Formats: sequence, C-alpha cells, structure tokens
Amino acid sequence: KKGATFAGDMGAVPLCSTKDQVQELCRIAETLVDVPTKPIEPMASRFDDADDDFHARPVDRADVENWNRRHRQLQEEREQKSAYKSILEKRLALPGYQMREMCVNTIASNRVTIVAGDTGCGKTTQVPQAWFDHEVAMGRGGECHCVVTQPRRVSAISVAERVAAERAEPIGQSIGYQIRQESVLPRSTGSILFCTTGVLTRKLTSWAKRRASGQGG
Repeated sequence: KKGATFAGDMGAVPLCSTKDQVQELCRIAETLVDVPTKPIEPMASRFDDADDDFHARPVDRADVENWNRRHRQLQEEREQKSAYKSILEKRLALPGYQMREMCVNTIASNRVTIVAGDTGCGKTTQVPQAWFDHEVAMGRGGECHCVVTQPRRVSAISVAERVAAERAEPIGQSIGYQIRQESVLPRSTGSILFCTTGVLTRKLTSWAKRRASGQGG
C-alpha cells in the first residue's frame, strides 16, 4: 500500500513511530507544500528586549565565504577532542543519530520533511546537527542557519546547552538560544538557534514587514 513516505513531494522519516502517526503528520503537512518560498539573504539578528522587535544587519558576503571554509576546519578540530569523542559514544545509541543519513537525504530531496519519533530518540538534538554538519561538509556551513522551536523557555535553553556540549564548544558559537528577554545568540555565519515558537513568529513577522516595505531581509 501507498504509505506516508510517498505522500506528494514530502519526506517522512519515522523514528520509533507508528505508521498512523506518520500518516497523520503527512496529512497536516500537505497544506505546506504549496507555500511559495523565497531565498533569504544571510542576516544577523539581535533580539531587543525593550520592544520585542528584531533589528537586522547584513552579513558581509566575504565573511560568509570565509566561514564556509572555517566551519570545515572547526569540525576537523572538534573530532579530535576527547570531550567530543566521549559524548559521541552516547549519541551513537540514539535512533536520531543512527538515521542521520536518511534524514539528511530526505530533507535534501523534499520541500517538507516530517520526522516523527518517541521522546528521547534525538529528533531535536540530532537531526538539526545532522543537517548542519552536512552543509558544513558541502562547504556551505557559513550560509546554513537552522532554527529549532521549543514550546517552553526552559527547554529552549536546556536543549541548546545540551547540543553545545555534544559539539564540545561553549554556547554562543555555532549553537545559541533566544527566548523572551534573554538570549545567547550564535554566530551569524552558520549556526543552530533554539527558540520558542513566539520568538520565531515575531521573527517571521518582522521579515514580512521588511519585505513589504521594500527593505528586503
């Protein structure tokens, strides 16, 4: 029978999930595949606590190109660290890590991908890293910006700290978080940002307003 993985041009990567759950998520996502998309120029954003607004400044394209190369160097250095090797042994047991290649291939081949899995399988911590590391390996690390939403402020902070620890680096480098009235933003040239859904909503609204006024962004 035609399963969820064949639903339109969407990818479905089940991680310890039932077929019914995946199919239901795919039905929900069918409303997303026709949404028009447009490339967004690299921007560095700062969250202003006073007015809940986002102010952006363009990132120099030369910096992006330099970081495309620098990210690959950092990855090579990271793989030699004992702290990274130690925590990698634990990550290897997670379904999200074991299926990272499938996740990356599915994301690359589809406009919308749904990853469904049990709590603790690595959806939040492993899949974003898998895609970011893929972009780094392809020489596009300086252009890759992953945004991961969390339902609560505490979880956004704790997950960001966890992922930074898995990468053997302090938070605020390639990993950061952003919640209301508090943020530790990652570098603007390639990163993974964990934030609440409210923060992402305001960010998207800000982009829409700038485009509507002809300011780009």
